[in-house]
Parts: sequence; C-alpha cells; structure tokens
Amino acid sequence: MKKMDENGLLLCKYQARLFEYSTTKNISSKQFIKDFSYSNLSKRMGNVSFLFETLDTAGAYLEIEENKPFKKGEVYNETIISWIGYIYRYTCYIYEKDMKDIYKKIKPQELYDLYDAYHSLDNELAIKRILEAKNIDFNNKNATNLLKKYYNL
Repeated sequence: MKKMDENGLLLCKYQARLFEYSTTKNISSKQFIKDFSYSNLSKRMGNVSFLFETLDTAGAYLEIEENKPFKKGEVYNETIISWIGYIYRYTCYIYEKDMKDIYKKIKPQELYDLYDAYHSLDNELAIKRILEAKNIDFNNKNATNLLKKYYNL
C-alpha cells in the first residue's frame, strides 16, 4: 500500500470535482461513473503526470461523455457523488490500481449507501472498512503468496 501524498490528494480533489460537475448534466450518476471508470481519462489519472495537463472539469467531462447516448437515471446529490469520486481515486492511488479494477469490485450504489456511515471517517479507515466488509484484499504480497501456495513454489 502506498502512502497518500500531496499529488494523490490533488488527484482525489480533481476527480471529486469532476464527479460533482457530472450532476449538472442531469445524466445517470451510475452510468457516468461506469463511463469514467472505463475511460482513457481515468487511465491517465493513474499517473501523477496527469496533474500537468491543463484540462478543466468541463473538458474532462466532454472527453468522457462525447458520442455517448443521453442516459436517464438517478442523479446523485452533489456532496455524495463528490465523496464517491474522492474515495474511488483515493483507493486507486494508495493501492496503485486502475479505476476500472476498483469499479468492478465496488459499485457506485454501494458507496452511495455507505455515505452516511463513512463520509466523516478518515479516508483510509473508510476504505479499509469497505474492503474488509466485501472481503477484498488489494495487498499484492497476499496475492503473490496465494500464487506460490497454489503452484507449490
């Protein structure tokens, strides 16, 4: 697990603002988060060099949603979706995983449902509790140990 630093916090804040911006477009928040998770933008955010791009949230939103059909559905509250975006990026950063990998294991509705209980916790503690409840372990050492055990190495 990687320690959170200033660059990671900047990425978290950027993603939180982007998620919050999506509420102004009146599209399904779940669909936006899925589209974002599989986007090239999300992949680029996995590298701190993204911080040197001069891409505002409106431009980033267009990059994600261009040429996609309008989606109706529930639009999350700005505060909640901002927290969801922040928690997703925080998890990506400290575990050095792609957003797509985190999205596959933790769906937006789950985070939405946990907002009231977890939004006031320390971010690492909230993430740890979420992962424990879902029996998810992103610790690479454990994965390596399982492979060694499986192949009798």
